[in-house]
Amino acid sequence: MDTSTSLAKDNWILQAQRPENANITILFISDVRLDDERTLKGLRTLFEQAVDADVIPKIFVFCGNFTGTPVGNDIEMDNYKDSFTALGDLVAEFPSIRTSSHFLFVPGPGDPWSSDVLPRRPIPPAFINRLQAKLSKRAIFATNPCRVKFMGQEIVIYRHDLMGKMMRNLVGVKPDLESADLKRYLVQTILDQVHLSPLALTIQATSWEFDHALRLYPMPTAVVLADSYEPYELTYEGCHVFNPGSFLTNNYGFSTFYMATSRSMPGGLQSFRI
Repeated sequence: MDTSTSLAKDNWILQAQRPENANITILFISDVRLDDERTLKGLRTLFEQAVDADVIPKIFVFCGNFTGTPVGNDIEMDNYKDSFTALGDLVAEFPSIRTSSHFLFVPGPGDPWSSDVLPRRPIPPAFINRLQAKLSKRAIFATNPCRVKFMGQEIVIYRHDLMGKMMRNLVGVKPDLESADLKRYLVQTILDQVHLSPLALTIQATSWEFDHALRLYPMPTAVVLADSYEPYELTYEGCHVFNPGSFLTNNYGFSTFYMATSRSMPGGLQSFRI
């Protein structure tokens, strides 16, 4: 037994549970379609509320798709790049957020140059160099899936419309099966197989060279299954799993993960109207 590792983990847990660290959070937003003006308006309101309440997340995790339309020609590529620049301009208007938070971007299945093979590569630098210049080293563009290790905890983030794909490939689903049962079935399947892609390779191709990036062993603290499906959160075998849902179609919804409790809480801008 590696006692040094165990003691280090225990120390991180105790630190996370200290009263002064109770508000250390990671905020997850999915389907951040930057080409839709409603998204930036919603994010502005979210930032304003965070600053007014003096509860600024340590990390903002933005999951794709970052566009709601296909990107193919030069004009569409320029628009895609401009949308990230606009987000950088928005963040720059909130100095307390820009200087105290980090920003993690996880590509979605509909983002350009995103292969159907898992894991997916980060968004190419050519599209986000202006955003990175505005946010210095605080903007991180990750693969899909990716992992965040912070305060002794590991959080796996996976952006994929997995519920729909699982349902399309199930055999013999009961017609009266409730939504809660479907969510539990999905979570149990993922965690019992300790793999983010429990489907056959003919349905979801994976790169053998990087298959280890999809494995869930040892079990992480939490798994974010960012999906266009409705939001949920549940804990199975000690692992907390949640889906923040789509930002625009879910009352500008998001999920907040609290480091002190290793649990998430759904949120939204229900009173916000465009």
